[in-house]
Amino acid sequence: MSTKLSFHLSFLVCLFSLLLVTSCSEDEGGDTLGVVTEEIVSTSGERVILTGRILSQVEITLEDHGFEISSEESFSNPTILSLGERDRPGRFVAETGNLSIEENYFSRAYLINNGEKMFGEAVPFSTLSPQLVCFSPLIGRENTSMTIQGNNFTEDTKIIWDGTEITPSEINFESFLHFSAPAINQNTLIEIQVVSQGKTLTFSEPFEYIIGKWDLVRPFEDQLGKSEAVYFKVGEEFVYGLGHAIPTFSLMDFFKVLDVNTLDTTNIFFPGTAVEGAFFSGPYFGGGSIQRNRPVDPVLFNTTAFWKYDNQSFELLADVPAALYQAAAIQAADKLYLYGGETTDRKPSTETFIYDIPGNSWTQGTEAPFSPRNSYPSFNYNGSNYFIAKDSTFYRHDLGLDTWEVIGEYPYEVKEYGIVQQIDDIVYIGMMGSSRKLYGLQVDGLKWIPKRTPQEVNPYFTISAYTHNGEIFVFRGLQPEGFDRSLWKLDPKAF
Repeated sequence: MSTKLSFHLSFLVCLFSLLLVTSCSEDEGGDTLGVVTEEIVSTSGERVILTGRILSQVEITLEDHGFEISSEESFSNPTILSLGERDRPGRFVAETGNLSIEENYFSRAYLINNGEKMFGEAVPFSTLSPQLVCFSPLIGRENTSMTIQGNNFTEDTKIIWDGTEITPSEINFESFLHFSAPAINQNTLIEIQVVSQGKTLTFSEPFEYIIGKWDLVRPFEDQLGKSEAVYFKVGEEFVYGLGHAIPTFSLMDFFKVLDVNTLDTTNIFFPGTAVEGAFFSGPYFGGGSIQRNRPVDPVLFNTTAFWKYDNQSFELLADVPAALYQAAAIQAADKLYLYGGETTDRKPSTETFIYDIPGNSWTQGTEAPFSPRNSYPSFNYNGSNYFIAKDSTFYRHDLGLDTWEVIGEYPYEVKEYGIVQQIDDIVYIGMMGSSRKLYGLQVDGLKWIPKRTPQEVNPYFTISAYTHNGEIFVFRGLQPEGFDRSLWKLDPKAF
């Protein structure tokens, strides 16, 4: 026999033997029935999703299949997740939501065939703890739609709002609780807690109600125009004047003194030249244009005169080193800081000047990184001067270090002629242009807190403002020129 023929015969014998062995193996395994606990797909606070698999290569008819879950490895008194009859092998999935949070469990797949119950291997798993992530909004009114975000919330989850229990209107994906903020009771800062299966979680930051109570004090008819005027409060007097007179729009050459207790006014003569766009802070004012400013005018007729108001009289002080229109002035201790404004050739100035009050003298300061204007908000707080620019940029000038830095942005649209009034450690800023939007700024934390707004029907404009006895008084006019003026009062802590 040739070598080639011998090789072919040997190959055929081996192939036949392999097929015979394979056939025998399939016949022996075809009647085998088994069940496997595959994996724990996911767990949460009270839910688990599991998969199992039935193994068989022949047709089957099972009376039942599913999972058993128990907190004991012996599976005494287990929870049974029955999936019912089944007539084919393969994977099956079950889910339950009746577990306890933070608990260790064991699970195993099972099947029942001809009355005989078979089990897969026990697989351990643990349920998770409820967790808080955040809530929004942080600040709002009563009936504000609220959302608490977290993880592993259970179906019995409740919200504790300042000690009062609230049932969420919806619980989505075990992660989002929806409800409405209740009406204000006594507290405006609200501690929020979440309770799931008896476990209490507390947010470190409170919810804050938007508060503030506005009252219309009275209509206020006089000749005060819009905010090219000068105004400031000294003691029990609110002093305002200069700027445009109504209805002639000529420049006012006098001041009015308002008694903040009686609201009676007194006209007082001003010995200087009438101006518009003067700077002012405390009893000090100066500069401005001696002619009415129009945007098309190529030059401004600015003055350097500088004045102090004192008990219904005026004292002329040392001239300002530069003739400026709408410069921003801030009094701090025994200094008056003067920033920016517009020069006589209509260029924005970035120069700063410092007036020494005891010495009645001026020195030049460090140049500002932009051109401040008194038509935009500025104030002093705790050793620094603060400015909000036209583009909403929020600047701080540290007076001790004589350094400038950008510290944030104003949270709303910036327009001219709003209010800046400080009560305790809160600076109230806003109501610019025709907007009624007002914020209380916690300067130390740079937290902007919205306040309630006056119920004005028409678009009124801010003319001037002052504080008295913890309340803010705001003059508002129906048009920028100040027609149909009214005096409003805000109690920022009332509700």
